[in-house]
This record gives sequence, C-alpha cells and structure tokens, in this order.
Amino acid sequence: MGYINLNGNSNLILSVREIDRPLITENSKNEISLKFERVRLPIKSNEGTSLHIASNGNNWFLIGGSVTGNGHKNQNLPCQDAHKTEIWSNGWGVAIVSDGAGSAKMSHLASSFLVKEAAKQAFDLVKSNNWMEENLLPNEKVWDSEARKLLFGLQDALKKYANGLGVSLMELHATLIINIFSSKGLLTVHIGDGRAGYLTEKGEMHASIEPFEGEQVGSTVFITMDMDNFKEIVQTKIITEPVSAFFLLSDGCERVCWETIQQIKETGKFFKPNKPFEPFFNHTIEALKEMQESIKPELITEKWYNYLESGHKGFINEKDDKTMVIGFWVEK
Repeated sequence: MGYINLNGNSNLILSVREIDRPLITENSKNEISLKFERVRLPIKSNEGTSLHIASNGNNWFLIGGSVTGNGHKNQNLPCQDAHKTEIWSNGWGVAIVSDGAGSAKMSHLASSFLVKEAAKQAFDLVKSNNWMEENLLPNEKVWDSEARKLLFGLQDALKKYANGLGVSLMELHATLIINIFSSKGLLTVHIGDGRAGYLTEKGEMHASIEPFEGEQVGSTVFITMDMDNFKEIVQTKIITEPVSAFFLLSDGCERVCWETIQQIKETGKFFKPNKPFEPFFNHTIEALKEMQESIKPELITEKWYNYLESGHKGFINEKDDKTMVIGFWVEK
C-alpha cells in the first residue's frame, strides 16, 4: 500500500509566513519592470507514516515515520524531517530521509520537496541504466558518477523550487540520504548527517554511511552547498551482497538506536563506532514481522507513529524531529 497519513497530520497547517514574491512583467514595448507581491505561504507539518506490506511480487516490508520533536512542538514549529519509500519492480525500490536545517526558516518545505523529487529522479536513473530490468548493480566508479549527477539534478530542482516560492536557497538547507535497495544489494548516496545501515544474511549489522560532521558540534553540510568544489561532502557506497534488512534515520533517533560514541576502558579514550545498536533493530524487526501477520496495516502505522513519538524514553526526551525507515526481506 502507498503513503498513509495519520489523522491528516501531513496536511495540518500550523501557521503562515508572509514574504515578498518578485514579479517580473513585460509590456508591449518590451519594457521590463519588477514588482513585489505580498503572499502568504502555509507552514505545513511533514508528520506522517509510510507502509508497504510484503505480498505477491514484493518480498520487501517497508515502514517509515516522521514525527515532530518536543523542541519544535514547544515552539509551534513544523516537523522539518521528511521521508519517502517506494517499491518499484523486480525486487527494487528506494527509501529516502531528509532533515531540514533548524537554522533555515523554510527547511521543512525543502525536506518534503527533496524526498519526493529524489524518489522520482532515482527511479529514472535506475530505469535508464537498465539496472532494475537486468537486476544488476553498477560498479563503484559508475555508481559514484551517477549518484553525484543525481544530487546535482536534485540541487537544480531545489533551486527552481526556491525561485517559485520566492525565497533564498539558503532558507532551504536540508540533508539527504538515498538508499536504493534490491535483491542484489544496496546503492547509497548522502550529504550531511543522519544514519543508515543494514543487516547481512549472516546476521551482521553495519553502517552504510558515515555522517558528515563539521568542526563545530552539531554542524553538518547540506544539499544547497557547493558540491562541485567540495566533492568530499558527497559520499557514495555500494553494498554488493544481498541484505536481510536496512535502516535509515535522522539524527533525532540516533541516541536510541545507534552506537555513536564509546570509551575504551583501558585508555579512557573515546571513539565513534558508527554501528546500529543490534538489540534495538533485532527486537524491532521481530515485532514488525509479528504485526504484519496479526494486525491491520492501519494499526501497524499507528503503532509505529506512537512508538517514535513516545514509545521509548529517549524518544520522549528528544527535542529534535525523529524519522526512521526500516525495510526487511520476507521469504515467501
């Protein structure tokens, strides 16, 4: 099934913002004039869940949720996270997470736009290269080149979107994680922070991305930045083996389910393992498998939303928005 919104949350208008939108007109004498029109832009919440149940012709179970953090709720701000999941064909599909920057006034619009546009452009990329039809992954060099073209295409689309809104591109800062999955493995590309990982058929869990961290604590990079001259801010990776499950999340969830920093007892030094917290994901996947067999899809999405909102002490205390997507392979 497709995208499911709980109680219409993704259409909830929290407030409006007034801006001066530029209007360029040309008269019969080819004289150009510039005027500004005062317009009101609705600020909508990106809250919502998505669900794809494994069925005939589809072996993947996919669930995702984006929930407003307590910090934004207290300030009456919209959820700046967004996500999208799609099942294509031949065991292929895509899962995407975007986190709008808290410092950018319209970043909630950017994340919502990016996940939808990224899904469209990722599908076009896979289809045009016949990867899905032939069920073959590209090599690392090809994927790195194609993935960077994909992000440039998304940046161009975001610039046009900003022009249409009449806002600066700097008001649309957002991170982006794209995970194209198949029965053969994974194709990932990302810019910014957040986390992503996978479970091998041998039962091992690994990270599939390394979050970009700036010099200041909590700082990162965004798709609005100069990806041409600073190529290192874009990271690509191929997982060339079948996976049993994968996970994507914004940084609002990482304290609950990711090993981000640990201390070596012998030396007292700290290091960053960047690993999925295995007990969390093992338990969660098993619970989702049981729910798929026993309750209605509407109840699964409701439980998922409630869990991300208040089902764990870490989620309850989290001020930042929370997005998590989990996919796992179901044998028929």
